Amino acid sequence: MNLLDIAKSCEDIAWGVFSFLPHVPTASVDISAVVAELYAIGASLRSLDGSHKTPSRRQNFTHIATDLELVVRASLRQTLRDIYDSLSRMNQAIHITNLHNAAATAAGTPIADTIAALHKRTWDGLWHYFYTQAGYSLHLRLKYYKQMLEEMSAIAQGEVADEVMLASCRAAITTLRVIQDRQVAIQAQQEVQKQHQQHHHHQQQHQMPGQFPQQPPFHHHPHHPHVSASVPPVPPPPPPPPPPPAPGVPGVTPVAMPRAVSPDDSLEHILDPPRAPEPPKRKSSMKKAGSFERQRPNRKEHRDSIHWSNPTSPKSPVDSSSDTMSLSSNSFKHWAMKVYGSVTTSTPLRSTGDMTKCYGENMPEVKAHLDKGYIELLQLKFPGRPQVTFSFFLRDRDHRVRVLCKVKSDKRTAYSSTVITSLLIHREGSCLMLCHPSSGEEDRVAWANLQFSTLEYMVLFFCTFIALRGQDSSDPVSRIKDYQLDGEELVFSGETIDNHYIHALHIYVDTSTRAVRLHATVLHGELKHVPVWTAFIHQYVKRPRSWMRHVEQEVIYLTELQPTVFINSDEYKPSTTARGEHIITFTSSEDAVMFMESINEISHVLRKK
Repeated sequence: MNLLDIAKSCEDIAWGVFSFLPHVPTASVDISAVVAELYAIGASLRSLDGSHKTPSRRQNFTHIATDLELVVRASLRQTLRDIYDSLSRMNQAIHITNLHNAAATAAGTPIADTIAALHKRTWDGLWHYFYTQAGYSLHLRLKYYKQMLEEMSAIAQGEVADEVMLASCRAAITTLRVIQDRQVAIQAQQEVQKQHQQHHHHQQQHQMPGQFPQQPPFHHHPHHPHVSASVPPVPPPPPPPPPPPAPGVPGVTPVAMPRAVSPDDSLEHILDPPRAPEPPKRKSSMKKAGSFERQRPNRKEHRDSIHWSNPTSPKSPVDSSSDTMSLSSNSFKHWAMKVYGSVTTSTPLRSTGDMTKCYGENMPEVKAHLDKGYIELLQLKFPGRPQVTFSFFLRDRDHRVRVLCKVKSDKRTAYSSTVITSLLIHREGSCLMLCHPSSGEEDRVAWANLQFSTLEYMVLFFCTFIALRGQDSSDPVSRIKDYQLDGEELVFSGETIDNHYIHALHIYVDTSTRAVRLHATVLHGELKHVPVWTAFIHQYVKRPRSWMRHVEQEVIYLTELQPTVFINSDEYKPSTTARGEHIITFTSSEDAVMFMESINEISHVLRKK
C-alpha cells in the first residue's frame, strides 16, 4: 500500500472537485468542505508515510495495520474511485457538449446544454449518490476517514490515541465497507450479464457499425493537477472489444471487481449526462404503533438493538457490564445522526458570554464504558484551546441517553459524562448552558457552557437536546419546564393534524437576528412540548404569496420547506403533496387564517428592515 501515492490522489481529486466551485455557487459550502477534507486526508496519509519511513516508528504500525487496511485500502480507495469516475464522465460529456454547441452556434440553432449545467447535474448526482449509499453526506464520510487517520497517525508517532474517537469512526467505516463490498459484488454480476448480452448481440448484428469512446485519463500536473478534458481517442473499428473497466485513480490499485450499487441508485445511473438524476423515492407506508407521539419507548429489546448496563447515577462512573456488543450488518439509523445535514441557512450570532467550557468532574474511565455500552449519535467540536467536543450517546434498548464532554489540551484529554435527564438547558446570548438543578427552585449548578457562532446550530442543538431527553424512557419530560428557547418571541401558536397526530405549531422570531422558524411539538400526553420538527423560514417569508397557498379552510400549502425532524422516519414523516409541497392542516379555519396573517405581518416587518 503506497500511502504517498494515495495522498497525491486525494489532492488531485480535491483539485477536480474544486472545479465545481464557480459553476455551482449554491453548493459552495459543501464543495469547499469536501475539498478541505480531501486535502486533510492527504496530509494525514503523508504523515503516516513519514512515520513508516522512520525506523524507530515502524514497529508502531503493527497496532494500526487492521485499521489502515479498513480505511485506506478498502473504503477510502473505493470512495476516491467513485468521485474520479464521475469527474471522468463529466469531462467526456463536456467534450461532447462543446462539439454540439459549436455545431449549433455555426448553424444558428439553440445551444442544447451548458458547461455550468453539466457541473451542477454532476455535483447534485454525486452528493445524492453518497448520501443514498451511506445515509449521511460525503463531507461527513471524509471527516470519518480524516479523524481515524489522525488518530492512527498519533499511534504511529508513539502518542496516546483517542480510543473513543477511534471506535466511533471504526464502527461507521466498517458499516460503510459492508455496503461498498456488497455493491461491488452486485456490479460484478451485472457487468458479466452485460458482457454476455453484448456478445450475443454482436454475434447477431456483427456488421452493425459502432464506436465506443474511452474515458479521458486523469493526469498529474506538476503545479496544478486537474481532470483532463481532452478529446477521447477513437477505438478500432468493429467488431468492438468489451467495454473497458473504469479507469483507476492514480496511485490506487483497481479492485478486482468493479464498484456498484443497486440498479436504481448506481452512480452511472445518477450521473449519466446529460440527464438529471431522479430524486429518491419516498416510502408510502408509515408505522403508527409505538410512535414517540404518544408514549416513550418501552424497555422492550429490539431486533437490532445493542444491550448495555444501566448507569447508576448521573455523576458517578458507569458500572461495568457483562453484556457484549453485537453489530448487525445493517447500519444503525437514528434521526439525530442527520440533524445538521439539513441546515441550509446561516445566521451569525454576536458572541456574548463565556467561551465553551465543561465544568463536570473528570471521569477518565467513562469513555471505555460508553464505547462498549452506547452508540454515538452526534458529535460537535467547538473551536478554541482547549478544544471541547460534545457528544450524545444512546443506549438503544431503552433509549437512555448520556452526554459526553471531551476536553483536549496539549497535556491531556479529560472526559465528563452525565445522563441527559439530569440536565436543564437555557440560553444566554450566544451560549447554551447545561446545568444540574440544585436544592432551590432557581438554583442551578453549571455542567457545561457551549458557545455557538450561528443561530441555526444553536437552535438545532437545543431541539435535539429537548427531543432526546423527552424520548429517554427513564424520566417524564413534564417535570422539566425548559422547552422554550430564551431570546425568541412567540408570534403564533395553533393546533394541527399531521399524519393523524395532534401537534402544536408555533412561529418563533429571534429577537436579536430576526430569524424566523416554524416549530411543531407534541401537544398532548407525557411527551407534551417535545419537538417533532423545526424549519427556518426567514428566507421564504419575504415573498409569502409565492410561498404559501390557502387551498382549503383549514389547509395551507408551503411550496418550500426543509424541516429538521426529531423522530425516526419509520415513526413519522411530514405530510407533503406529490409535488413536494408541505401540507399544514389546522384543526380550525381560524388558526389557518391567523397563521397566514402572522406570516404576512412578519414579511412586512422584515421587508422594512
